[in-house]
Formats: sequence, C-alpha cells, structure tokens
Amino acid sequence: MPSINLATQTDILDIHQLIKQIFFEEKLTKITAEGYNNFFEFIACSSLRKRLVCGSKMWLYKINTELIGILEISRSNHILLYFVKKNYRGQKIGKILFNHAKSCVLGEITANSTDYALPIYLKLGFVKTGPAVNRGGIIVFPFLLKNFRR
Repeated sequence: MPSINLATQTDILDIHQLIKQIFFEEKLTKITAEGYNNFFEFIACSSLRKRLVCGSKMWLYKINTELIGILEISRSNHILLYFVKKNYRGQKIGKILFNHAKSCVLGEITANSTDYALPIYLKLGFVKTGPAVNRGGIIVFPFLLKNFRR
C-alpha cells in the first residue's frame, strides 16, 4: 500500500542510502570531483538531520515499508533533493510525490536542476530562470514554479 509521509529522524539513514544508491545508478556528466564531494557531504546523515531540525520538509513515498522516493523542500521553498528509485520511474510516483509536497507549500518553489533532471522539472511546470551555473562543482539550471495555493 503506497503512502506519503513526512520524514522523521528515524528515516535519515534510509534516505541517505536511497539517494546514494540512485546517485551511483545515474550517469551524471557535468559534475567534478569537488561536486561529488560536496554532494556526498550534502546527503550525509548529519547534514540531512541538521536540515530536518532546521525546518526542511522531507516527504517520503513508500510502498509498504520500502522507501521509493524522497522530496525535500527547504524553509525558503527551494527543492533540495528529489529522487525516485529507477525501477519505479514512469509510474507517476515522482509527480504524485511532488504534487503532494506542492499542496503543502505556499508561494513559489525554486529548484536547481542538473541536465539529467531537466525534463522532469519542465513536465512539472517549472520554467528556467537563467543559464547553467556551477554550484560547488555541479552544473545546474535555476528553475521556478509559481505555486499560488488558495
């Protein structure tokens, strides 16, 4: 049975392992050694824990007890992490997870997307707001979604 819930401290290790697994499965082309280091520091359990305590919301998509996807939005409405297991893609799980999180957020949502995830953000209605930039060794494109909840 699928469910979407907010993460708690007890979910941190599962989140870290899921993102690490997905990251190694993908073929990212625009990332430097510095980018790898920064990314793995960003998804370290201590970093995830700290962001959760500081107000980030992490929505988890689970089927029974298996973690399938994660979407993290910071207190300033910026998507920090958005991952779905490879063998579950194409089943609209990412869209369901995003729409659930979006319904809980007031105002605009921003994101920085790698070239790999560009089609996903465009499908969700985001618009590119500038050229590619280097963020700590990872080439990303800034995106914006106007999300005015009534």
